[in-house]
Amino acid sequence: MIGVIHVCDRRLDCELLGSGMIGVIHVCDRRLDCELLGSGMMGVIHVCDRRLDCELLGSGMMGVIHVCDRRLDCELLGSGMMEVIHVCDRRLDCEL
Repeated sequence: MIGVIHVCDRRLDCELLGSGMIGVIHVCDRRLDCELLGSGMMGVIHVCDRRLDCELLGSGMMGVIHVCDRRLDCELLGSGMMEVIHVCDRRLDCEL
C-alpha cells in the first residue's frame, strides 16, 4: 500500500511471521533459528537468523528495523514512502 517490496527465496520453506496494520507480510525460513530483531509502530515483525553476522541496513520513520547478513552480496530491492529498506542476497532466486 505504501510501495513496500518484500522478497522470499522461492527455494525456502517460508513461514509467515507477522503482519502489520498496513498488511505488510514478512517471512522467515522455517529451517532457520530466528530471532526477533525489532517491531515498528505498525506491528511489523522482522527476523534474523541468529547464526548470521547481522548488520542494520536501515530504519524507517515507523521504527522498522531491517537486517542483512554481512557475508551476503546484498542488493536494495525497494523502498516505500516510509523509508523502509529491504535487501536480498543476489545469489538467491528472489521473488517479489
